[in-house]
Amino acid sequence: MLNADTQYYISLVETTAQRYLPFGRFVHGFVRGKLLHDPVYRAILEMNLLPEQGKILDLGCGRGILLSLLTTWRHLNKQVSAGLVFNGIELRSQDAKTAQAVLGLDAEIANADIRSAILADCQVVILLDVLLYLREPEQAAVLQRIAKALPVNGTLIMREADASAGFW
Repeated sequence: MLNADTQYYISLVETTAQRYLPFGRFVHGFVRGKLLHDPVYRAILEMNLLPEQGKILDLGCGRGILLSLLTTWRHLNKQVSAGLVFNGIELRSQDAKTAQAVLGLDAEIANADIRSAILADCQVVILLDVLLYLREPEQAAVLQRIAKALPVNGTLIMREADASAGFW
């Protein structure tokens, strides 16, 4: 999906981070740094994990950093299908408001708890660094609900910290 050219990715990051300038230098810098230094964002684009059409649901989307990157990429890359619909769910109301303001009409962000929010049918669910905040029974329940929301050939993109890996 994404050209492995580092300069292109840096340009994509800079354009995405600019969307956050109205929320202050800290937020802008945080988004820029996260996109430049956390490999999961670039990997999602490079690994061709997204379908050409359908709904993508980012659970625990925070300020909408990944959705913002994906929609910026879609705007800049004419080959990316306009058939993708982006949605996010975020518990923290201020982050949900920021995400919605940044994304505008590019995505719909719900201020809700992923443990109880309705998960509409979708082709891709993204769950980055979220489950670690839930107790084991809640994790299992969320994963069961995700499985029901995804079709048989759906995709779950998930990253979680490994507490047993130690500090370093």
